[in-house]
Amino acid sequence: MVKVNSAVPVLRVTDVTRTMNWYREMLGFTADPFPAHQPHEFAILEQGATRIMVRRAPASGRPPELKGWDVYIGLSGGHLREIYADLRQRAEVMRPLERMPYGDTEFDVRDPDGYVLCLSELLPEAADIPLATA
Repeated sequence: MVKVNSAVPVLRVTDVTRTMNWYREMLGFTADPFPAHQPHEFAILEQGATRIMVRRAPASGRPPELKGWDVYIGLSGGHLREIYADLRQRAEVMRPLERMPYGDTEFDVRDPDGYVLCLSELLPEAADIPLATA
């Protein structure tokens, strides 16, 4: 029997340093790049038990016509509203804060390489947040 402990997305990016800085500034990730000096070829981004790997590639990101998100990030602590308000001022929010039929509250934000991140949390007091329509 296979027991999976984790799965980690690997995002292709044109500038590892720029991507590391965005994830640090916007979402509080730490970064462990390789090699230690620029230009970095690869980095592991971490926050708590969550990891995202980024690898330098000549062409990167996602096709702009692609719908939906690329990485789903589950949060806890009850701060999703504040995070949403902050990122609306500092990043490109792609989908507004909304309650999903399965109970979580979510919004989407785009990183500098065009990847869409879904930030999600189960908020016990979310009746004032609009229900998702699609």
